[in-house]
Amino acid sequence: MTALGVVVVWYLRHGKPEREVTRVREACPWYRHKRTASFQDMLAALRREIWLKRLSAIPGESRQRRKVAKLLQLALLAA
Repeated sequence: MTALGVVVVWYLRHGKPEREVTRVREACPWYRHKRTASFQDMLAALRREIWLKRLSAIPGESRQRRKVAKLLQLALLAA
């Protein structure tokens, strides 16, 4: 299985297409017609999940972690 296949299989099992499409629509107003998650959306979701797991493993104030996680999500949407 290729790396692309791994991303798609992960997304099919763990992804939330409605959430991803909404996230993209909010961040990118020119995608108001978007109805399904693209491969890039799937990859961004996987990256977000990996980083959120890494951040949750770091001890510290949860409010700061949430702020960093939110900024990270925005950065990954732009990627």
